[in-house]
Amino acid sequence: EQRLQETRERGWAAVVDSGAVGTSAMAAAVTSAYSNRVVGTVSIAGPSARLTPSRMAELAPELLRTADELSSALRFVGFFQGADSPREMASV
Repeated sequence: EQRLQETRERGWAAVVDSGAVGTSAMAAAVTSAYSNRVVGTVSIAGPSARLTPSRMAELAPELLRTADELSSALRFVGFFQGADSPREMASV
């Protein structure tokens, strides 16, 4: 519960040696401009020896900036207008 709250507050999630030993990753949500629902993610992954918690902290501003830019760009893509799922997109 505390990790989830910390992730929400900082805006990105991180895993170290979770999916595969020796691999770390961090990710931020890309949201729909119309509903604020998550429609995708932007992630950075690499060897844990190089993608350390301190390196993640250094990369976080760029990760968040990229996720924000993609979220903003969706406002200008009519294909996503009003759609929050692939099924809804097919009917737009």
